[in-house]
Amino acid sequence: MMLAWMAALMVAAVQDGPSTVTVSAAGKVEKTATALQFTFQLSAKGDDVAKAMEALQERQKSVMENLKKLGAVEKDVVVTVPVLEKKDPNQQRMVRQMRGSNRLKKKKEEDKPEKEPVVVMVSLTARLPLQGKEKAALFVESEQLKEKIKAAKLVEKEKKEAGEEGDEEETMRMQQMQEQQGMEDGFYFQFWAPSDPKDVDAAAAKAMENAKTLAQAGARASGKSLTGPTGIEMNEAGGNSDMSQQEYYYYYQRRALAQPSPSSTGIVSMSLDGLAATVMLKVTFGLK
Repeated sequence: MMLAWMAALMVAAVQDGPSTVTVSAAGKVEKTATALQFTFQLSAKGDDVAKAMEALQERQKSVMENLKKLGAVEKDVVVTVPVLEKKDPNQQRMVRQMRGSNRLKKKKEEDKPEKEPVVVMVSLTARLPLQGKEKAALFVESEQLKEKIKAAKLVEKEKKEAGEEGDEEETMRMQQMQEQQGMEDGFYFQFWAPSDPKDVDAAAAKAMENAKTLAQAGARASGKSLTGPTGIEMNEAGGNSDMSQQEYYYYYQRRALAQPSPSSTGIVSMSLDGLAATVMLKVTFGLK
């Protein structure tokens, strides 16, 4: 808190014209999760784009049926626009380093160039309802749902290339990398709650109250009194809803697949504690 006051006073000191103080503050309205949201990738190969797309559509139909059996509502399932797989040179270099000591070098005469198949991909985001009201019950219910989702044959495991059999060390490293990026067996899980304009209004009101309290402390420290706000900037942060490129690294960045946009009708968070409608305000007050 002391550092925030000092920062506010420094801003006030350097501004030209009438004396002002600018502070930043947040307001939150906690939400209770009503669904478990999960995102995963589907891909299919073919000799050309048309054949790969045909295979992907068949795979997608099968997956949609499995999602409905789990309890997902088809109209709420978000499917991204298909894209072609792109090789990430950084990821390829990382994989080569992982395999370095484990893969036998092939003779040059054995390295015959082969036409690589076309790979088409989409990502799907679906939600399954949660019935619990308390965090402990929601935690147990969500973990049970995760097991059902993982067992529903939604994600196909990547087939190993020739020469990769028995490379347990590489497999372990790849699994660890997924876990570090928030992935669980190819799925990215988040808690979801519906958003409401009233939540934004309440969060904004709390943010303004916090901003005023902070500005008043700065004004008193400078021997002045606070007047009304002269400028306000608002950023609706949602509830940890931004699905960062780093978190999606394993399946999204390494394949250059566009990440799905967070739902505009809900708030999402990786943890039950982080599920909240959040508003950030930057407010400038006058001093006299």
